Amino acid sequence: MNNEPLPESFHVEKRLWRLNTEIVKEQKFNDEKLDEKLHGARVRARIQFVEADEKPTIRFYRDDTKSVVDRRIRAVCHPGGVVVESPQAVLGVFRSFFSNLYSRAAVSEDLQEDLLSGIDRPPPPESRNDSLGSNLSVGKLWTAVAAMKKGQSPSPDGLTAEFYRTWKVLGGDLRDVFANAFQLNYMSQTQRVGNIVLLSKSGDPLDPRNMRSITLLNVD
Repeated sequence: MNNEPLPESFHVEKRLWRLNTEIVKEQKFNDEKLDEKLHGARVRARIQFVEADEKPTIRFYRDDTKSVVDRRIRAVCHPGGVVVESPQAVLGVFRSFFSNLYSRAAVSEDLQEDLLSGIDRPPPPESRNDSLGSNLSVGKLWTAVAAMKKGQSPSPDGLTAEFYRTWKVLGGDLRDVFANAFQLNYMSQTQRVGNIVLLSKSGDPLDPRNMRSITLLNVD
């Protein structure tokens, strides 16, 4: 048996091989994290066509920021006909407009009673009531999740519908969350919070009547 020591070059080569292996692992990890950030920037910037293996350059982050900046309403026409541009004045015009739009109007109880009494619709069958009153199941929740559109912008908590498709991991927990909400008659804070944004309709962009409000809610 040959007990002669191995040459130093062998040990050097072995150390280099180990170092190279660690570098490859680290590079793979960094690439995966980079891809995650890149995907988020693509979704937020609503980029539909991206070349393969394109890295998140200044363009992506510029577009990501631009998508937020472009939603700012820089001017609006005051009811008196004056165009205002300061953020405080713009907010004041929209606050007044939507407060009046969604204010509660006077209701005639007599007319309301006439309307409701004229509705001739039979009550739902007992089987329907039993179905509606049954407990939530993982299958029912999955039917709802599977019907959600893909490729939509992230919700306020950053979780898209695709995230909830990891059903084998999340299905049981999500069912427990909703079951608990029904039991307590109370939903969690993130389920009760939404971001209200204004989308421009056709017509004069300075007219607040041409802005449509929508509320962005979390998927759950």
